[in-house]
Amino acid sequence: MHQSNVNLLDLSNEILLKILKILNNIDILYSLFDIDNQRLDMILQEKTFTTSLNFVLTTSYDSVSSIADSIIDRFCISILPKINYDIKSLTLESKSMERILRVADYPNLTELKLYNVNNHIISQYFTNFSHVTDLMVHDIIPFAHEFFLRIARFFPFLKKLSVINFEPQSRMYDYWNIDNNPLYSIVEYPNLISLDLRSSYAHYVEQFLDQERTHLPRLTKLAVNYNGLEMVTFRFTRDARRCNCTQVKELLFERALVHTKHFYDYFPLL
Repeated sequence: MHQSNVNLLDLSNEILLKILKILNNIDILYSLFDIDNQRLDMILQEKTFTTSLNFVLTTSYDSVSSIADSIIDRFCISILPKINYDIKSLTLESKSMERILRVADYPNLTELKLYNVNNHIISQYFTNFSHVTDLMVHDIIPFAHEFFLRIARFFPFLKKLSVINFEPQSRMYDYWNIDNNPLYSIVEYPNLISLDLRSSYAHYVEQFLDQERTHLPRLTKLAVNYNGLEMVTFRFTRDARRCNCTQVKELLFERALVHTKHFYDYFPLL
């Protein structure tokens, strides 16, 4: 019986595309894009490979890292400048974030997932991304009120926000600003319709639901830990936390529950 050797490029475009779609698109672009093969370049510019790019290695909520520097180098020098118009979603980590964001304009970017992000990063690197509508932020350092003010400022058309942070906010910081500073600013998210706080400390539930801190006039979908929600609303009796809940039509918890009358007073559209 004769054994035949089949080269990858001997396959038809249809079969080759099916094989490549199974693999990680970062690895595919790194290995095969712009290697002086017009056929491969044509296949790899298929939107499947260039629409969403993840430059983060995630092992758990508290352990993330950037991919290898050699891969980042090749993307920044040879790949991203050529596909930036196709990119709609980026997942980034602070170590490599600056290089990736500054190498191209990404005019069609609408989704960002940011790990180990802070006030400095938000204010320094996000000045022209007003078209972003979907944002996820993660850090192991507490997010202060000012951080969310910056988010609102640099992403004015934000529709979906997910916050991952298990560290409590500084209560002294909030006390001083809210009760003793007449210039304390309420965070305004006029277009936000979806908020996910399931992987956040209870302080962030308070941060977003307290009308003295945040204004969410269009919020219709809320994902949250029930115990945290019950605690910060004083079992759904605290008026100051009621205003941002009145338009919610979809509420996601970690388990099914039987609710009280006070609960439905808080969420009248459920």
